[in-house]
Amino acid sequence: MTTIITRKNRTRSLHRQLLPNGYFWLEQNINKINGKWTPLAKEGHKIYHLMHKYRGYAGRIKIDDKIYFYDEAEHIFLVKN
Repeated sequence: MTTIITRKNRTRSLHRQLLPNGYFWLEQNINKINGKWTPLAKEGHKIYHLMHKYRGYAGRIKIDDKIYFYDEAEHIFLVKN
């Protein structure tokens, strides 16, 4: 079962979706300066990073409800043709 909770920071709430085994999806902070994924989030894409509560980033990113490896998502969304 997944649970959605909200964590407050200084400027806005970031959503988390809790998963089994200590993993959770964390919403991209659109106020993050120089964030690689910030411009895409500001365009209106829903971006979440898969995190582990003890180990940090877990190597997956969810963009508009589709899950990618980071290198795959970078190629699709960030590399300019």
